[in-house]
Amino acid sequence: MKKNLVELPSKLHRNLLLLATALGVLFNALFQNSWQLSINYTLLILFIFLVTYFLLRQNPSFDCRVYLAGTLAAMILACYYSLYTNPFFKLVNFVLLPVLYGCSILFAYRDRLRISALLRLLFAPLLALHRYCVNFVKALSPFNRLSASKRNVFIGILISFLLLLFIIPLMISSDQMIDTLLKSWFKDFHFDLSTLLSYLFWFALVASYAYASLYRSLTYPSSQQTDPQQDTLSKPANLFGRKTAIATVLTVLTIVYALFFALQLFYLAGHFRTNLGADFDYAQYARSGFFQLIALSLINIAILAATFYLLKEEQELRLIKVLLVLFTCLTLALACSSWLRMYLYERTYGYTMLRLLVFLFLYFEIAALLLSLVFICYQRLPIVKIILVAALLYYIVILFCNPEGYVAKKNIDRYYATGKLDTDYLPSLSADAAPQIMRLQKDNNQDVLFLLQQKQQQVSAAYTPSKDFRAYNFSRCRADRLYGSLHLNQQLFQVFLQNNSDEDILSFSIASDAPATLFNNAIAAGQGSAHLVVYTPSASYTMQLHFSDGNTHTQTLTLLPRSDRTVYLSVVDEKDGWWIYAD
Repeated sequence: MKKNLVELPSKLHRNLLLLATALGVLFNALFQNSWQLSINYTLLILFIFLVTYFLLRQNPSFDCRVYLAGTLAAMILACYYSLYTNPFFKLVNFVLLPVLYGCSILFAYRDRLRISALLRLLFAPLLALHRYCVNFVKALSPFNRLSASKRNVFIGILISFLLLLFIIPLMISSDQMIDTLLKSWFKDFHFDLSTLLSYLFWFALVASYAYASLYRSLTYPSSQQTDPQQDTLSKPANLFGRKTAIATVLTVLTIVYALFFALQLFYLAGHFRTNLGADFDYAQYARSGFFQLIALSLINIAILAATFYLLKEEQELRLIKVLLVLFTCLTLALACSSWLRMYLYERTYGYTMLRLLVFLFLYFEIAALLLSLVFICYQRLPIVKIILVAALLYYIVILFCNPEGYVAKKNIDRYYATGKLDTDYLPSLSADAAPQIMRLQKDNNQDVLFLLQQKQQQVSAAYTPSKDFRAYNFSRCRADRLYGSLHLNQQLFQVFLQNNSDEDILSFSIASDAPATLFNNAIAAGQGSAHLVVYTPSASYTMQLHFSDGNTHTQTLTLLPRSDRTVYLSVVDEKDGWWIYAD
């Protein structure tokens, strides 16, 4: 321990390590494969309060009676999860229980309630999760005889292992090819790799937080008088203490990332394709795992930032710099892989605002990683200020480049190039996209005409011209003018037919004053299908259904479209035959 820090007696510290480990095991036993909060949550709260009482009761400045009163109140709240199911009260109790736990400790130390002290007690342990690994290694007798540098290597390996418990599942789920390969390799083993990693991850997280939180509670009165510069539980500047641990972490992570990309390269070269199976979906592979790769990239950026911060005053960092360059390059490769996945996905399905924002984020991330490579070699560069200023300018440029108009433009360009148009998504775009959507006004495709009709109706229903200058908005006025000048040669509405009968519908037709429209596509039992119908002055439409058993049903209905220009019909099999009902 550093000077001015409270050091626990060896026996008490050993008990703390054992109880924190027990909490990690208990959490898995109570919640793995059963995340619903019921009696399992009641038992967890009881164990937490009992463990805290067992550790703190011998402290002369700790008032056990006050703490037991808080424990009683907490258990009353926790019992609600075993007795009732109201989601609102369960959520309120979920927030109140940690607050009550923190208040019980503060009051037991005869401290007045301060929000800052309560927040430090509950959240400062998140900055000290590493201490469980560090002290667990130090507590093992074989490691006490090792030199400090060798111990730091073991500490680095253990911390790397904990990081990989989170990183490896993300890696596996981010790449369907690797996930398929691993399943084929481990199919003869009677365990699920992802389940095993989940157990280890939650054990490590709960045990580490429990250790750091209980350690802070045990030293609470003294820790309030220590020098904040020396308090490793509140200031993360002394996380590992030595370059050796950081170098070990970076080395292990770099090796794992290199193996991950080696598998991808082998796949691209065709070495493993025969092991993927006939049911491997290459189209799904092109668009799978994107958000997992984004999460991995963000984790890697956080690791880079933490390394820069922790070693900012260290000298002779040649090895660390080499590892950082390798690690940053691999992170850059992840970002490029994410961009490629998104590009393939966009080419298949078109643009949306979410996909555009993801692209924009990736461009900024790649630029920030390139800047990080420069910073590794030239650390006097004010990288944080540069990134913050660049982020602000980048955001301002995005705002005034009309992103929704760009999304509409790309989708319509794709439509004229391939004939594919997402007519379900384009109506959701705001008035900003009106000039681009109006490019479709000369198209004779019924789906396109229905889209324009929807937009025209949306704007006319939502926008009321006002002479009050305070209500003026350029995009809304422009959309009202553009859609108001739109003259469609047909009026359409959509019929959604839900087959709730026991027979498959082979085809159906809709007839009015105009010639009948026949739809040849089948609708299986329990399925639905949407079709566009030309509106006629007559509101009566005759529908004829042809069933798979050879029977036919004819019925005349008055179809009145809703505000979204859609009619919902349900086919029901009753005792006296089939009937169509309008919902």
